[in-house]
Amino acid sequence: MTGALAIFAKTPGLSPVKTRLAADIGVKKAEQFYQYSVRCLEELALNVMEETQGDLVAYWAIGEENGLDHPLWQNLDRLWTEDGDLGDRLNHVYAMLLKKHDHVILIGTDSPQLSSVRIIEAHNHLRQKVGHIIGSAEDGGYYLYGGHAPLPCDLWLSVPYSVPETCTAFVTRLETHGDIHFLEEEFDIDTQADIEKLRSRVMTSRSQITLMKWLEGVSK
Repeated sequence: MTGALAIFAKTPGLSPVKTRLAADIGVKKAEQFYQYSVRCLEELALNVMEETQGDLVAYWAIGEENGLDHPLWQNLDRLWTEDGDLGDRLNHVYAMLLKKHDHVILIGTDSPQLSSVRIIEAHNHLRQKVGHIIGSAEDGGYYLYGGHAPLPCDLWLSVPYSVPETCTAFVTRLETHGDIHFLEEEFDIDTQADIEKLRSRVMTSRSQITLMKWLEGVSK
């Protein structure tokens, strides 16, 4: 069976995006960054599907039901996360895609520097039916989770999100559900300081290069 890659995203104009970054660089530039980041993740997803010859199927997991027809989301399959807190949405998407696929990988749009190599590493690990896989983020969260076994809804709902303890709490709850493999740590782009980190990264995809050119016009 195939694996699934679900990219959680919000639709500009329907939900606020990059609010912490907006406090540093302004709402307009933060929204522009978000759209460049979305394109990076879309290109990543298309590359991964090509490189795996369709063994990994990518989806947009859209936060707004009325955002499914937005032009941003038309190049990949898409689904609605349904309403609720982040834990509810993660649970819904993970459980729904496990009904169609052998394993599921969840990511967001906050790390445009991710490469297809990292995603395929997670995909190949899960094809071996070995526990869970997590990519932890420098701010205490996680940028990727993957698994092939159902998880109780209460597990997702009991994790405190958007705090420095998010990944630690998630890992603690996962430990009773199988072995956990960790990917290389990454960072999310939430603040001006994170943008400065991004400037130093070598990125090679067409969308990533376009993002880097845009960053040249954002004051340091």
